[in-house]
This record gives sequence, C-alpha cells and structure tokens, in this order.
Amino acid sequence: MEFAWEGDALQGEARPSVFTSALVRGLESGEADRDGDQLVSVDELYQYLYEAVRRDNPAQTPGKFGSVEGDLYIARSRRPPQPADLPDELV
Repeated sequence: MEFAWEGDALQGEARPSVFTSALVRGLESGEADRDGDQLVSVDELYQYLYEAVRRDNPAQTPGKFGSVEGDLYIARSRRPPQPADLPDELV
C-alpha cells in the first residue's frame, strides 16, 4: 500500500489508487475478460481499465504504449465461460 495523490491534498489512510483498484477488481471479478473466453489479454485489460478509471476519475486517462504481435494473455478469468450463441441477458 502506498499513498497516491488523487487530488490537491494527501488525505486519510493509505489505500489503492483508482487505477490499482480497477486493475484488481477487473482481474478478481473477471470483468476484464471482455470476450468471455476465460482469458484476459493485455488489450482486454486496457479497455476495461480505461473505462473503469475514466468512470471513477474523469481527470485520469490511462495510456498503453508499446506493441506486441498477436494476443498476449496475462490472466485466466474466474468467470464461467459465456455460451457464444446466447444473448448476454439470457446467460
């Protein structure tokens, strides 16, 4: 745990930053697995983080730099697989 400056002053107890909170939430919950294949790629995680961080703190904009050929997976999702032929609202 470290202090993070997310405003004009350091306040309260040490807690995870908006970015770190979103990262942990996305991986723990499986929400970062955007396509439901039970794998979290760097691109899926970035898309999830970008939306979550901007929602929680519009003044912060995560960036992604570098290039990779093909998919780079960094985690397995805890979510059960989604049937491809059913709409999300029926799953």
